[in-house]
Amino acid sequence: MRDNDFMQQWPAFRAWLQENGCQILEPTNPYEVVRFTTPDGIGIVYRKEGGRISKMTGCSQSLFWAWKEGRKFEFAMRTPREKRRDKKRDQLIQKIAKRDGWSCMFCGNTLDRETATIEHIVALASRGMEHIANMTLACEDCNKQVGHMSARQKFEHALKRRRGE
Repeated sequence: MRDNDFMQQWPAFRAWLQENGCQILEPTNPYEVVRFTTPDGIGIVYRKEGGRISKMTGCSQSLFWAWKEGRKFEFAMRTPREKRRDKKRDQLIQKIAKRDGWSCMFCGNTLDRETATIEHIVALASRGMEHIANMTLACEDCNKQVGHMSARQKFEHALKRRRGE
């Protein structure tokens, strides 16, 4: 499928996604055509330099064909995630705090073991590593705000928050 073919269908597909509870997000690089949330994570449609759609990830292909064929797509809605309070997670938070301090990377608010969340600088959905070098501490609100952003956008967001913009 060519990019312009997909983009002609995008407004109707977008409306269908939103009607089904998906949130439309900003693409994070020039190869992403569209990005949206799903109950299973982030759905992304990619294109190659020549303009062909190259890949659809995160159930985006299933959603696209369900919409195109007029089928109802049954979302398996997740129950709200409870905060993980396991020993391994607590140890990881302690290591990050020792390296970076007990403050949110984005807003600078003071954190503790109960309020700290782990934010991946390069999101796992963007092929970021599950490694402490790719992790920082964030408050829950900031974590939700930056979860879909690229690393550069996250750093720009942090600078703006710290400046009070």
